[in-house]
Amino acid sequence: MGKRVLFLFPGNGIHQKNMLANLSKVTAGIKQCIEDIAAESDRITGLELLDESVENPLLNQIRIFASEVALYEYWCGIGCTPVSLIGHSLGENAASYCAGLFSLEDMIILISERQKFLERSVGILSMCAVNVSEKEVKRICSEHGITLEISARNSPNRVTVVGADPEIQRLCGILKERKMDYFQVQAAGGSHCSFFEKYRDEFMDAVSGLHFERKESIMISTVFPGGDILPSESAEYWFRHMTDTVDFAGAMKIAVKKGADIAIDLGVTPNLLGSAMLNAVGSDIKWLPSVRFGTDYKKRLEESTEKIKKFLYEEN
Repeated sequence: MGKRVLFLFPGNGIHQKNMLANLSKVTAGIKQCIEDIAAESDRITGLELLDESVENPLLNQIRIFASEVALYEYWCGIGCTPVSLIGHSLGENAASYCAGLFSLEDMIILISERQKFLERSVGILSMCAVNVSEKEVKRICSEHGITLEISARNSPNRVTVVGADPEIQRLCGILKERKMDYFQVQAAGGSHCSFFEKYRDEFMDAVSGLHFERKESIMISTVFPGGDILPSESAEYWFRHMTDTVDFAGAMKIAVKKGADIAIDLGVTPNLLGSAMLNAVGSDIKWLPSVRFGTDYKKRLEESTEKIKKFLYEEN
């Protein structure tokens, strides 16, 4: 019986300086995949993806996308059989592409259009990750008259909140005073909240040229974990991707029930593993990063590959 692999696609927070240049040194296949994505990205955006001396939010997001796609193809190439794909925020773009739901051209256009709307929240919204339950953070906000929204349910006791910057600062001050674990997300602006509702018609018009078709896939949605609307089905899904809470915890619950033997984080900073493990307490899933920023990517991927091969081909 083949081993069942769950792939995790992290979001915007994993970007690192020279990540594509460093990954391209690992294998010829990874290098070629990144170059193919860069060629299409350069054509569509008019920006040089591989010139990592130049950074801006759009380029960095497409770089994250490229790195995750390249690592996914690497793992599939050595024999990993994916049974589920889960992306967190921007990671859903990579997951849906790897699931075969969009062409590369359409996905880069979708990422580009999404970023245009996210930029409108810069200077208005901020985000904070809090290691308490959704119920508790809502209780604290209610107690102090703070107006915030849940941007992401990461695990039973780990959520991300979003709101006007002064409100986020008030919450951070209270959490600090109470010695509660939190960190303010460094990405400019915010996402996954009602702020973007007013841009519905404009967004729909911006992505009207993309090809949407209802397709089933192995991707588990964090916007509609129950599959009410599929990522490939309509532009409505991707609009809700900006306005609705990322339900990573809900998606992980489905993945655990579906079954997996091993989970591989595709981020150069594998920051989904911790939350994923908290959603799978008591399971027998083995957890593995692909690479880790600050280490030798080639050496780390070789070490991870040896572990995977032993597990994939061990006697049942």
